[in-house]
Formats: sequence, C-alpha cells, structure tokens
Amino acid sequence: MEPDIESIVRQELAPYDISRCSLRGGRLALRSDIARAAGLIVHELTTNAVKHGAFSVPDGRIDIVWSQRGDTIEIDWKESGAAKREVPTRTGFGTKLIDTTAKGLNGEVRREFGDDGISCRVKLRL
Repeated sequence: MEPDIESIVRQELAPYDISRCSLRGGRLALRSDIARAAGLIVHELTTNAVKHGAFSVPDGRIDIVWSQRGDTIEIDWKESGAAKREVPTRTGFGTKLIDTTAKGLNGEVRREFGDDGISCRVKLRL
C-alpha cells in the first residue's frame, strides 16, 4: 500500500488538537520519496506552529489543503489566530530543512507572514 498525504498530515498533527485544523484534499497516494519529503515538511511546519504559531495560542487554527496538478503536488498551509510574526532575520534549521527538501525534488516553497499567522505553499515535483 502506498503512503498517502492525508495519513501523513494526520499522523504529524495527532499529538495536538486536530479539531483546530481543517484538512482538505482527500486521499492522494505518493511515491516513497515524495512521502518522506512531505512528512518532513509537515513535521517542521507543525513544530513551528507549536513554538511560534497557531498551536502556541488557544484560538489558533491551521487550514491545510493538498492537491495534485499535473506533475506537481501542492501543499497549502495557512495559520490563523496567531500573533503577528515579523519576517525572521535569520533562517533556522526547520526552514532550511523545508527548503532543501523541496528543492531536492525540484520543488519550491513560498512563505507569507500575515497579520495572524504564516501561510506556506510547498510544491513538490513528481
């Protein structure tokens, strides 16, 4: 059985209050290399949400949407209800790991720091 993105996302969020999350995209089977990359990326985004973002405040929420468009898997992660964060002045380990993992699959990462949380779009090429 191939790993799927919904199972990976749910597994990473399981230690936290998943009722504060909206998950959309359904079952999407992944090759093992893409599944490993998605797992690392979602793990780091979750860790950052716990330390600095939506999971660090009582009313924070996370909206996660994934889809396949042609030869690309897209994961959209949007936090809300968190305190406004300034754009970091240095790149931490987690950010480097996310960026390196995506680039290793000819993908890309885009982040936006909004008034109530971070938005991140990750594209991974199949």
